[in-house]
Amino acid sequence: MTDPLTTFLAVLALAAIVYGLIAKLLPRFTEVREMVEDAMEDGLTLDEVREIADEVAEVVDEVLDTVEEAKEEAEAIVTKTPEELSKMLKKDLVALAEEQGLDTTGLKAELVERLAEHMA
Repeated sequence: MTDPLTTFLAVLALAAIVYGLIAKLLPRFTEVREMVEDAMEDGLTLDEVREIADEVAEVVDEVLDTVEEAKEEAEAIVTKTPEELSKMLKKDLVALAEEQGLDTTGLKAELVERLAEHMA
């Protein structure tokens, strides 16, 4: 379980990522909508349907890529690698272990191992 501050920071980061996603993709959705509206006015040809489908597929791919990036960024905020934990001071590891509800006793290496297992 993560501490409230870490959770808040992760949510804040995700909100920023979602805002960026919307700003990035809104023009693409508008472009596709305009293509559909133009095609509907003139009647859809098979080539126009294919072109619209290709555009929609590109937008969907961009959304999926951006969502995957957002997921990775959020996980990086919430979890730390064993290497990152090893670079922390013992007192900070003790505080982190306490925040996570873990045993805070032992050598630095034991705290790193305990925290790494918990975050995995």
